Amino acid sequence: MNKEIDPLRFNLSDTEIIIIKLELIFDKIQIIENKILNIENKLLEIQTNTVKMDEHVNFVNNIYSQVKYPFHFLMNKINKYSLIKE
Repeated sequence: MNKEIDPLRFNLSDTEIIIIKLELIFDKIQIIENKILNIENKLLEIQTNTVKMDEHVNFVNNIYSQVKYPFHFLMNKINKYSLIKE
């Protein structure tokens, strides 16, 4: 994407060459800024999804902490009963 300007071919002055090169630089900067904005938007979306996932994990942990003792009690009873049957 390197666009060299041939001053002899176009009969351009040094100032005109500088202006053309500055315009090219400006265009490239615009492209970079757009890419950065896209990255920022994606990061914001990821951050939002991460917060939602954290909330879900906390919810699951809270539910598990409430049911783990009754669940283990029940599983122990079932295991004891199954051992007796064998």
